[in-house]
Amino acid sequence: MKKLLLFAGAILATIISQAQWEPDVRLTNDPAGSYTTVCNGWCVAANGDTVHTVWYDNRDGNDEIYYKRSTDGGLTWGEDTRLTNNASESSYPSIAVSGSIVQVVWHDDRDGNFEIYYKRSTDGGLTWGDDTRLTNASGDSKCPNIALSGSVVHIVWQDSRDGDLEIYYKRSEDEGLTWGGDLRLTNSLGDSEYPGVAVSGPVIHVVWFDLRDGNEEIYYKRNPTGGFPVGIDNDLAGTSGKQISVYPNPASTHIHIKFNNEVNQSAGNKDEKNILSIRNIVGEELLSKQIQNGESDIDVSNLQNGFYFVSMKTNKSQVNDTKLIIAK
Repeated sequence: MKKLLLFAGAILATIISQAQWEPDVRLTNDPAGSYTTVCNGWCVAANGDTVHTVWYDNRDGNDEIYYKRSTDGGLTWGEDTRLTNNASESSYPSIAVSGSIVQVVWHDDRDGNFEIYYKRSTDGGLTWGDDTRLTNASGDSKCPNIALSGSVVHIVWQDSRDGDLEIYYKRSEDEGLTWGGDLRLTNSLGDSEYPGVAVSGPVIHVVWFDLRDGNEEIYYKRNPTGGFPVGIDNDLAGTSGKQISVYPNPASTHIHIKFNNEVNQSAGNKDEKNILSIRNIVGEELLSKQIQNGESDIDVSNLQNGFYFVSMKTNKSQVNDTKLIIAK
């Protein structure tokens, strides 16, 4: 009798749980295939009663990005809106919304290889701006994922510019008007693929799957301050071809900084200023110094044991960062 009551209770709980969900609603009706993102990204975003969704669709003879919205919490839906129009493949979109700002990223091979593209609407999806190319790499940049936190836009994707697939990150601090450089987040012997990103307050969370262990495993990393990259597996280099070398590392009293700035050095550009900055893990700047001729010796004897971030910024706003460990 007790088992029968437990079984009946389980069935009732299942019925009640299923009753909380309304019937399926068909959102597209065209002779070709319509696909939500199958690799990583968020294809739906909501702000109040307004629900936004994106997908890619080959009704036009090739894959294009489409969008539609509901302004009554998903009860009724507007017309399909085609967001891209080119002869190549535009696919794997991800969408995020903050107030009336709707932002979409996808990958696109209109340039001969796959690059990350972006566009936004400032009126809740009624009208859309132009396509903006966000990457320019020798390999394929694919499967982007986007997250918003106020006016800051965060994007991650997988990239083959390093020979294997690695996870990259970039951000905009003005709602997508301008963008910073590409930051490499992984340095693995195996492929790192299909990243996702989420933001809570200042903390940035990234997950992906990785083949470094011989089979696919889920990996995670975070940036607890929302500013300088934390937990990066390698020195970071932007697309500018510049990179910081710090040694010894770990260090105790002194470090030698070498800034790879071959393009400007070879061109004899004396107007560019290279500013070194050392910050702690909460983003507090502890040292700022102009570096001449691409390298310098720095006294770090006043720094306590722990992790720090060395940043090199030029007057052209190009930034590179690397980790520094102080161990005395």
